[in-house]
Amino acid sequence: MVVKLHQVCMLSIVINFGGWLIWQAYLPPTAYNLAFIGVYIWAIVILTSRNGSNVGGFTMGCWHPCFRFNRHSRFVHTDNNGDRT
Repeated sequence: MVVKLHQVCMLSIVINFGGWLIWQAYLPPTAYNLAFIGVYIWAIVILTSRNGSNVGGFTMGCWHPCFRFNRHSRFVHTDNNGDRT
């Protein structure tokens, strides 16, 4: 899974460079937008796939964690010694 996410990041760098070239040429950004839609879909599929590539003991079993936002941003976690983390 980590290698696939690395490939997504490398592809996004290439697409961003292509988007910069499109921007410099004053062309419409439709191809850039569609390319990134594909990259985002690929990343979500990688994150939600459960094909046994369990890295670090964690795989996501559904789409919900991809779109969940932290509603308790002011909550402070402490470790066993009482120190803030």
